[in-house]
Amino acid sequence: MLPKTTIIGGGNMGLAFAEALLSSKLLTPDRLSIIEALPERQKFLAGRGLSKVAAQMDAEVLSSEIILLAVKPQDAPQTLESLNKFLSKEQLVVSIMAGRTVDWISKVLSMHSLIARGMPNLAAPWGKGITIFFARNELNSKQIEQVEKVFSAVGKSVRVKEEGLVDAATALTGTGPAYFFFMAEVLAEMACELGFAEGEADLLAREALSGAAAVALNRSDSLSELRQKVASKGGTTEAAFDYLLSTPFKEEFKEAIRRAYHRSKELAAF
Repeated sequence: MLPKTTIIGGGNMGLAFAEALLSSKLLTPDRLSIIEALPERQKFLAGRGLSKVAAQMDAEVLSSEIILLAVKPQDAPQTLESLNKFLSKEQLVVSIMAGRTVDWISKVLSMHSLIARGMPNLAAPWGKGITIFFARNELNSKQIEQVEKVFSAVGKSVRVKEEGLVDAATALTGTGPAYFFFMAEVLAEMACELGFAEGEADLLAREALSGAAAVALNRSDSLSELRQKVASKGGTTEAAFDYLLSTPFKEEFKEAIRRAYHRSKELAAF
């Protein structure tokens, strides 16, 4: 069980964490508050069974031991300035904002020290996310455990010793689903070219993606070994990869990831 928690930001990711924390029994409804400024979104959140939704910050709603920042990076300055009026030095601040470093957050929050920052990904609402997180040295072991529990509610988590790896994770696990969706998109397009109806092609691509994920998660073989096991001697997979690996595809793909990483660094410096 986690202590009383307030989520600032009731968007998709804020909602994902709220529902996951409740469904995993890490919080009860009376110990979870959400701050959301938009009236329509407030109604939506209430309709999802979240009973403590506030329109603005005040001393009562921010009397939580854990504050989860789930707002857009561009809204961070104004949000943190408001939070700073109520924040005490004992409160743990956990951020899932892209590009906002713990030092930047600390500076805006009058040098608040108890800060952790994580980068969840698209699968978080289904409990299949992977979150890379960094915590300042000022956090004690109990607080580190609390951060891990928050992120474990939406999937798996990995703590890193260098905050720069959170930016790297943005290019890997954050953008990662899009890489796989692109491959599935190509499979579906090719299926159509080979004669399948559009709906059939889409199903084939999605099931290939789902099946590959299931194998990867349930086998101890390395990813390279799994790929090679699909490729029987003289078969179709071998023919595909003989061609693919003769092209610059692998290096071009790595370059795409590098560009995503450089962009995440640019956003972090903003």
